[in-house]
Amino acid sequence: MNRTLPALAALLAFTACDRSDPPVNQVGIDLNAVTPAPEPAPQAPTANETAPANGAAPVASTTIPAAYHGVYDQTAAACASASSIYRLTVSGDELRFHESLAEVQSVTPEGENAIRVAANYSGEGMTWSNIQRVALSDGGRTLTITGEGEPVKRTRCG
Repeated sequence: MNRTLPALAALLAFTACDRSDPPVNQVGIDLNAVTPAPEPAPQAPTANETAPANGAAPVASTTIPAAYHGVYDQTAAACASASSIYRLTVSGDELRFHESLAEVQSVTPEGENAIRVAANYSGEGMTWSNIQRVALSDGGRTLTITGEGEPVKRTRCG
């Protein structure tokens, strides 16, 4: 072992001193000529989105617009029963279902009568997060929530 250590030290000293050749570029790319990728061009909104008048992307907020606020149920007749399991109450900062509550985290416009709502849910001892599309139709009388699973349609009460 005593002979190996001086030989190893001499080898390291020799290789450390030999810096005459530049590093080899093994992949053939001139690293000094690499430029960042160009920024993607802004895209026009899709049919389900609206852009502000200045052409910028839709602006997210944390509040559901007033047009969506109200009490909804499965049918107009079900609105008469306050204990309906299909009851949905929409306010500025939450969606309150029969046995769960969605606390709004962000709201993004998606066209004239639709929004995308990101919310943290709690109910029946569980918590989860979800993003759903909430749309008004029939002059604001019908609210449709789409996301995972089947769309949920509710009729505005009152």
